[in-house]
Amino acid sequence: MAAKRSVGTLGEADLRGKKVFVRADLNVPLDDAQKITDDTRIRASVPTVKFLLEKGAKVILASHLGRPKGVTPKYSLKPLVPRLSELLGVDVVMANDCIGEEVEKLAAALLEGGVLLLENVRFYKEEEKNDPEFAKKLASVADLYVNDAFGTAHRAHASTEGVTKFLKPAVAGFLMQKELDYLVGAVANPKKPFAAIVGGSKVSTKIGVIESLLAKVDVLILGGGMIFTFYKAQGYAVGKSLVEEDRLELATSLIEKAKAKGVSLLLPTDVVVADKFAADAESKTVPASAIPDGWMGLDVGPDAIKTFSEALDTCNTIIWNGPMGVFEFEKFAAGTDAIAKKLAELTTTKGVTTIIGGGDSVAAVEKAGLAEKMSHISTGGGASLELLEGKTLPGVLALDEAEEKRITPEHNTYVPVDHNPQQEHHNTLKPYSTFLHTELAAATGSWPPRARLQVRQGSPRDGGGTGAVRRDGQVPKVASPTTGPIPAAKLLAVIQDAAKAGAEVIMEAVNKPRNIHYKGVADLVTDTDKLSESVILEVVRKKFPDHLILGEEGGVIGDALSEYLWCIDPLDGTTNFAHGYPSFSVSIGVLFRGKPAASTVVEFCGGPMCWSTCTVSASSGGGAYCNGQKIHVSKTDKVTHFLLYK
Repeated sequence: MAAKRSVGTLGEADLRGKKVFVRADLNVPLDDAQKITDDTRIRASVPTVKFLLEKGAKVILASHLGRPKGVTPKYSLKPLVPRLSELLGVDVVMANDCIGEEVEKLAAALLEGGVLLLENVRFYKEEEKNDPEFAKKLASVADLYVNDAFGTAHRAHASTEGVTKFLKPAVAGFLMQKELDYLVGAVANPKKPFAAIVGGSKVSTKIGVIESLLAKVDVLILGGGMIFTFYKAQGYAVGKSLVEEDRLELATSLIEKAKAKGVSLLLPTDVVVADKFAADAESKTVPASAIPDGWMGLDVGPDAIKTFSEALDTCNTIIWNGPMGVFEFEKFAAGTDAIAKKLAELTTTKGVTTIIGGGDSVAAVEKAGLAEKMSHISTGGGASLELLEGKTLPGVLALDEAEEKRITPEHNTYVPVDHNPQQEHHNTLKPYSTFLHTELAAATGSWPPRARLQVRQGSPRDGGGTGAVRRDGQVPKVASPTTGPIPAAKLLAVIQDAAKAGAEVIMEAVNKPRNIHYKGVADLVTDTDKLSESVILEVVRKKFPDHLILGEEGGVIGDALSEYLWCIDPLDGTTNFAHGYPSFSVSIGVLFRGKPAASTVVEFCGGPMCWSTCTVSASSGGGAYCNGQKIHVSKTDKVTHFLLYK
């Protein structure tokens, strides 16, 4: 599936004053008093809406709730308004309908930074029928379209697919982009070994997922009610356990396919059985091959948990879809809880990519209080399944395709390379501009982005605003021609102080547990990365508040018109740091008009019992030093001919 354009590629010029139709998934559970019992989906939609509001857009928010048959008051979106207003920090206006004259008037009255919530789109049968006229009416009040409703992306409905025929651009919201990054990206290009854990009650509901994953995984772990169909296919007695008699041949076929592909297919070696399907049932653990008559299997056993855990210890990417047992009953939740805890452990201690692929497995992880410790929790049930099966989602297919590695002037071009010879700094700006374009183009390709493009308000003296491109298309001067370069020695002194401050943060953290998160599919980031960058920025900005800074974690800050560009990686080698391997560093450099002026690298070496650092610095015209001792350029002309040992 081609990459889709993200809302993050839209700049203020695209959005200010524009009415943006945002299809969100606000299908949250309500109690009998119409109170929200779980606001996860609302919170998940906030980043996209806030981004649009900050850019001066007028947001028209649409969603469904439940499965109403016509206008049904208990499925109204009105109970969501207070929580939405609280999370967004604005007074959300509620419409009594999703189309019609009232909606048109409310949309026309919206101010920049305002939000209008439409009534449940499924109050109209035309929504699920993807009726073109209904889609046209929905689209008529907006200028462009953002789909952030991954949970409904597998449905070709009017608000998810039909409206894209009338609104352009049509782009993915941040939540949608994140889901695609993980569920498509991680599966298409996983860090090996790759494991899939598939549970649930029936083989028939997961056959597509299993067959698709068999072509990609190294380890396939099966649990839940489906395992008893596999057991019976192998000739085991299964008592009163759930079995799909018409899927026995399929189960045998899947086992044979796994063997032929070299996939390690693991079935539980023992199970927890019960005398009835109830929370208070009598239970006992038995070998998988010895389930007594009259008993039913409701969970995997302790030996199976141990075997599964050992297999998962060898993996670097893990997808989980479906519980190991009837986790709703406490007595039969041990297997599911154990898997959740194991994945949380692997994520936080080893940096393993863990993806919880929607449905009951998400509920199980949230019930265990471990959702924050996973790499990604999918908000889609059926959409997650279909994506894992390799199917195309209509709501995604309808979106505009991404433009690869390109930033247009409207999308934060900071210093353009212009072929007009009258521009004073054309020649000196080219390397600087090329560097920014390369770095920032890579940064904006996915959500979450590697670097947030948040250039602070630029100096108005050149008409630059928040970027470095004037509305008249002219290139402003980078700085006053009377301001000469800061001496390299002064720059280097600040760099060394900043690098030392960052290194002290890392040294304090090297032998402590890491709190690991993800940016994109496989890039790790820890709290130490963020804290190191924070103290580095404090040092740099105290001395040079107007300089432009490109930070690995914080993105772009400072004056876009500055002649100086600082490049900061507060923890270069985060994966090694997360794993405890002695090869990571603090790396800081500064360029003047695109040319290197000074830099410092503080490298960590040794190991858990004897951590030490090696500091290498260099400046333009000032030579290079290692731990204060002058060093020279190597005479070796090929990198492959030389190794550096410490």
